[in-house]
Amino acid sequence: MRLTVSNKYVRVGLVMIMMIAIMGVIAMAQDDETIRVVDVVGSGAIQGDDMALARNQAISNALVSAVASVTTELRPLNQQVDKFSLFNELFYDQTDRFIQDYKVLTENMSAGTYRAIVQVTVRQDKIKETLMTANLIVEERVMPKVLFYLAEKKVEDILPIYWWGEDLVFVVPASEEAMAQVLADEGMTIVSHAGFTEPVNYPLKVSAADAIELGKHMAADIVIIGTATADKTTNVMDGNVKSFKGAIEVKAFRTETGKEIAFASRTAVSANEDETVGGREALFNAGLLVGQEMVLQIASAWENEASLQSLVEIKIHGTSELANFIKFRKALGKITGVKAIHIKVMKADESIITVDYDGTAQSLADELLLKTFDNFGIDIYDVSPGNLSVELVTG
Repeated sequence: MRLTVSNKYVRVGLVMIMMIAIMGVIAMAQDDETIRVVDVVGSGAIQGDDMALARNQAISNALVSAVASVTTELRPLNQQVDKFSLFNELFYDQTDRFIQDYKVLTENMSAGTYRAIVQVTVRQDKIKETLMTANLIVEERVMPKVLFYLAEKKVEDILPIYWWGEDLVFVVPASEEAMAQVLADEGMTIVSHAGFTEPVNYPLKVSAADAIELGKHMAADIVIIGTATADKTTNVMDGNVKSFKGAIEVKAFRTETGKEIAFASRTAVSANEDETVGGREALFNAGLLVGQEMVLQIASAWENEASLQSLVEIKIHGTSELANFIKFRKALGKITGVKAIHIKVMKADESIITVDYDGTAQSLADELLLKTFDNFGIDIYDVSPGNLSVELVTG
């Protein structure tokens, strides 16, 4: 039996397919970090009957507005004031450098003025490159994600409180709150440990290996392990105001390498009639001091490591199926941060490639795990600083 469909429904179906395709292209353009598509209004005065001149002026104004719109996202207008002559020279006097294409969506003439809505495709990457070359912005630093393991004992506590033990603990310690505040101010991301629904069951003196392993599962780049204790001192004032001392000692470890990268130990004091409040203030003050010391050491270690980790070597087994190897390389090349891929060794069933990559071997492995392939899969069976071992598995 033959099924037939009327021409009307075929036409409707084709139109819908075309619309979906067009929407997909627009969405891809918006997701592309190299360009930005913006809709802007431009206007031009109509002098006599010269409509063409007014239209050209309106489009020219719209292009300037489009470039300005993208530029101000990277460098706000209030930051352009002191150097506006330079911005004008670099961007607004030569918009053609930053325009990929444009399209007039609609136009109107009213009271001697020509106005148009123009859709402009702006080269965002060229604007950013120009800003950086002129030292008008600095390349954004990718800062680490940090997970805390701080066991805190307040004045009124018999034993330290910690979140990774046999009981679920949802209160953030004062010492951790202060340290997190300092690190976050420097652009580091604090990994929350409040989402556990079951106890972790690690001992109070958690080992660096266990802390690092759990840190990896929580996507932390660095774990900070330590203790914080608040005690009353012998100093008193007017009989009611007591003195308290907070003491903190911490170490930081890089989750990818397991290496200790920072250490700090600090004390601070406070005075209060309430021992709960006074003890917490002492812990918070000590946390600020430790945070200031740790942020310097962590930032230094992070930047030094980043400068050394531009190349990742990948040993690939199962490359006898050349088509699979080619697909793997193509997928690898599409990962954000991959600048170049070089074949170092090519054997019958094993290849070694080096990847110029803005990131670590672990982050590259994480990105590869998100990729899907036809006819084969990947098994990443070893990750170490600067190196990956991968097997292409047919199935």
